[in-house]
This record gives sequence, C-alpha cells and structure tokens, in this order.
Amino acid sequence: MKVKWFFLFLFCTSTFAYGQVKYVVFIGNSYTYYNNMPQMVIDMAASSGDSLYAESLTAGGATFYVHSIDTIVQAKIMQGNWDFVILQGQSLELWGSSNPYPSPAAGVLDSLINQYNPCGETMFYMTWGRKNGFGTYTYETMDSMIHLNYMNLADTLNAVVSPVSAVWRYIRQMYPSIELYDPDESHPSVAGSYAAACSFYTAIFRKDPTFCTYNSTLSAADASNIRSAAKLIVYDSLLNWHIGEYDSLFVNCTGTGEQEIEKEQWNIYPNPATTTISFNFKNESNTSIQLYNSLGLLLKEYDATTQSINIAHLSNGIYFLKQKGKQKGKIFLKQ
Repeated sequence: MKVKWFFLFLFCTSTFAYGQVKYVVFIGNSYTYYNNMPQMVIDMAASSGDSLYAESLTAGGATFYVHSIDTIVQAKIMQGNWDFVILQGQSLELWGSSNPYPSPAAGVLDSLINQYNPCGETMFYMTWGRKNGFGTYTYETMDSMIHLNYMNLADTLNAVVSPVSAVWRYIRQMYPSIELYDPDESHPSVAGSYAAACSFYTAIFRKDPTFCTYNSTLSAADASNIRSAAKLIVYDSLLNWHIGEYDSLFVNCTGTGEQEIEKEQWNIYPNPATTTISFNFKNESNTSIQLYNSLGLLLKEYDATTQSINIAHLSNGIYFLKQKGKQKGKIFLKQ
C-alpha cells in the first residue's frame, strides 16, 4: 500500500489567529494521490489562515472492500481523533444501476469510523465520469450514475459529501478550456486535482474558497475560475451535500479531532475478541442483533436478550453487528 504523510502547518502570527485546525485522513487510490491532491488542500487552507493535518492511505485501484479488510486502514481509523475520514471508491465501483446501498464495504468502514471517532464524520469523495464516457455510455450518463450512488451512500449512512464530480461538471460546462483530465481521460490533471482540493477545502472548513490565494501551478485566471466554481457548487449549497446537516448530533465536541456521536446507545466487548462477543442494551427486550461479514452479507440474527454470541467459529477478520432496522452499528475484530 502506498502511504503518504502530510504534516500540519501551524501559524502563530496574529494574521492567522482566526484560522481553524482540522485533522483528516484520506483513504482512496490514484484519484487521491495524483498530483499530491491532499497537499493542495493543505496549501489552500494555509493561504486562508487555516491549518490542516492530513494523512493519506492510498493504493492504485483500491476499492472500498480492499480498504475495509486492510489492517493498516483499520488501525488508522481506530487511532481516532479525526475530524473527517474521507473515503474514495475505485473509479468504476459506483458505476452501474442505481442502488440505495451501493457498497456494503463502505458501510463497514463508516461503522468503524463512527465507533472510534465519536466526534468526527465520514466524508465521501464523489468522483467523476470519464472524459468521453465508458463503453457505450456518455460522460453525462456515467457521471450522473456515480453522483447518484455516492449520494445514496451518504443518505443511507448520514455521511457528508465532497462533490468533486459536480464541481468538475460545472467547470466542463462553463470553462471548457480548463483541462481537468490527464491524457488517459480518467485520472485528474493538475487542474482536476486543484478542483478536487477546492471542493475538499470548502467541505472541511465550510469556508468560501474564493478567499484562498493558493493557485498551485495554474494560471491565476484558471485557479480563480475553479475556486468560483467550488463556491457556487459547494459553499453556496452546503446542505445539498449534508455538510453541517448532522451538527445537532454532536455534543461535547468542541475541540479538534471531533467524531460523530453514536445514535445507538449500546456497546460491544471485548474488542478485538477471540471466542465470545458481548453486548448490552437498556429496555431493548424486543431487539434483534444481526451479524454481517465485511462484504455486508447477513450471517445470523440473534435475540438481544442473549447478551452475547459465540464467534469462535468465525474466520479472523472484521465483522459488523447492528440492531435490526438500524443503519449504523458496531464493528469488531475477530482474531
């Protein structure tokens, strides 16, 4: 796995006294690491007096499932204290027919994020359609389906979205001279990565990107137009992407490294576990507990009043327990 580390820029002068500090980890593939995109977000934040600490765990072509079973990814999420854990699927992973829950593995990652980061949020990196489409399908058709499936994931999991593809689509329409694609017509050019960085800066800090002065290697005119596109698509419509929608779910989360508060007030222990996993509920005598594997396949259903289940027969790996009828749940590691 290709691992990139991006370090915190701290500014102590009064010029930057108003700035925010955020901690994020990018989990993705080449669409993330091309052109050192996370570093662009760091530089963009710095130009506006904000500070970003960002780490990246990326592997070419990696899917949500590949990340969900990667122990390095699991450990990084379980480290906790992230304001956002950013998830990016493979470029064709969410291409296909509409599905209200298009990637069970993304749900597994989201549950792990919620469990170990109770004041932070999952953020999905909405990627784009290929320059001239895929197979017999046009760019517009491909891009629209990817957009829909990322929104379905976010809606299902109460997650936020960095709508990079929507920013790209606007730029393609309004500024066609700006080349967003690498010559392979799939990966981002420098301008494409810069557009992604503008979307992420706006989504993470909830600030107008047009006040940023960082241009990367782009002309001032192109950089300004891209920032304006991000303002219109992201900043002017934050709630369209669930940005800020779930703030009311957070309590006692005023510092950095904040994580989302679990809505189901129950716990599982021990974790990791070897032979038995236990759980506790209050006034939940009619609750059923469902056990899923890392692919999102239901393995078995239990009466919650049993308070524990035998897992000795399970293969080592990551599993998901949730109350029947609930979207979120608890992750545990069998070892």
